[in-house]
Formats: sequence, C-alpha cells, structure tokens
Amino acid sequence: MPKQGRFAASKRVKQLNNFHQKHQHHESLTIDDDQFADFLLVRFALTTKKKLPTDSQESLQRFLQELTPQLVANNGAVEESIRPLLVQLRTRVPWQFFRQVSDQWDTFQHFLKREVPAVPLKQRLPLTDLLTETAFNSLLADALAEQVVAITTLQAKLPVTLKKTMAQKMSASIFDGQGIDWKKVRVLFAPVKFDVDSAPDEKTRQWLLDLLAK
Repeated sequence: MPKQGRFAASKRVKQLNNFHQKHQHHESLTIDDDQFADFLLVRFALTTKKKLPTDSQESLQRFLQELTPQLVANNGAVEESIRPLLVQLRTRVPWQFFRQVSDQWDTFQHFLKREVPAVPLKQRLPLTDLLTETAFNSLLADALAEQVVAITTLQAKLPVTLKKTMAQKMSASIFDGQGIDWKKVRVLFAPVKFDVDSAPDEKTRQWLLDLLAK
C-alpha cells in the first residue's frame, strides 16, 4: 500500500478568533486573496461547525481546508474541485473520514453556497457546478473503488483497462444509485492497514486514530 501523505493540521481556534475580530467591523472592506482560506475557515467555525455532530466537526473543518485551494484554482466549480480532491485524499485518510463528509454533505455544501460568494474579495468567487448528495456519493464510490483495486492489485501486472473494469464493478457494488453501503466499504478496507505514523503532529495522529476506531 502506498504510504499516506501528510494531512494538514487545523488552524488554532485562537488564531481564527483573532482573524475574525480583525475583520468583523470592516465588512464593507475587501480582503486580500491570500486571506480567503482563513476568512472562510472563520466563517465555518462561526456558522456551521457547531451544528455538526461532535465527532464530525474536525473532519469537515479539515475537508474545508483541503477544498478551498481547489475552489480557487477552479474558479468556484464544486464538482471540478471535488473530483481531484477525492483522489488526493483517499490515501491520506481512512475511509471513515469520507463517511463523515458524505453524511454531512448537504449541510457542508449549503455553507459553501452561502459563504463562498460572500467573501469580500476584490473579485468575488462564484460558486457553480454544485453536487447533490447522490452525485457526491457517486464520485466518492468511484474514488474508493479505484483505491481498493489499486491496493489489491499492487503486485499484479494487470492491464489498465481491466483495473478500470474492476473498479467500475466494485463501485456499483457499494453504491445503490443514491447512497453508499458503508458496511460493504468496511469489509473491503478491512485488510488494509492505515499508517498513522506519517501524521505531522500529535493532534492529527489522534484524530486519525479516532477515525479508525469508528
């Protein structure tokens, strides 16, 4: 199995609060582009994070941190941003992370829809190409299936077309057209040992361990 990369640690609450206090009385002013990610993270902490289940709050906050640069690069197109992000993250977090994101997708995207275009940049960032919960789960099922096939055929020299067919069949087995069967996902990933030693800090390591226990 490929070694997992580092997963960025969350910003400290104190830093977020300081950032908010600096800008809350200047709503008519614009912010620099390099402040976009922090501004959005502050808004998430203030408006949405506490509404999520306690055990999902950290995961959704980290997902937002990873998604924000993709949204900027893709001019606010959600699906275009999600596709590569799922591929990037699937070897860096256990499958339980994606279950939490899937469970809270509607709430999370509602936050994006409301807050991203409202960030006071000199040139506002529109939000387009939104994903229904079903569409998000379909993309997620494909990404997870491709990962399982890649892991289980790592030592086998199989044609790319065969691996693609295997992934398509596996995706269809875990996605029923609306949602993902997470019991089947658990079985598929049961033989896979997720390495937490690459975590960049103890907080991230503990978060990963908590995910693995779910």
